[in-house]
Amino acid sequence: MRAKEQPVIIVRRKKAGHAHHGGAWKVAYADFVTAMMAFFLVMWLAAQDSRIRDAVAGYFQEPGLLPYQTSNTVLAQGNGGIDSSGMPVLNRKFNGQLEAEGDYSAGKPVGLWKTFYENGKPETIGVYVDGQMDGSWKFYEEESGKESIVTFKKGQRLTP
Repeated sequence: MRAKEQPVIIVRRKKAGHAHHGGAWKVAYADFVTAMMAFFLVMWLAAQDSRIRDAVAGYFQEPGLLPYQTSNTVLAQGNGGIDSSGMPVLNRKFNGQLEAEGDYSAGKPVGLWKTFYENGKPETIGVYVDGQMDGSWKFYEEESGKESIVTFKKGQRLTP
């Protein structure tokens, strides 16, 4: 008699794919990038003058304001705006009338400036460079509106 033969058992195992792992670094990296963006935004804002900080604060002050609601921010009250380069422009007023409009940089007037009489008519129009009058300025008489042109160089008057 033959020895009791044992059946041959063949085990075939399916090789399973590797389990998914290692995705947490993407979330951590996204958190890091977001934190760095916020940090640089805060550092940029801290380096700006108060006019820019006020404009940014006004922008975020009432984010849910509906179109039919009125705002009480400085910009909404007509005391300022944003120029074509994205810089805030705050207008000085007295008695509800516009006195002057222009831009500041580092606390000094820069760029095109206009001043007005109390009746709203223009008084002067000219350009400031580094806080000093520069180039041709137009001066207007209050009653007649007669225009005179005076030239300045670094704040010094060149023409009578």
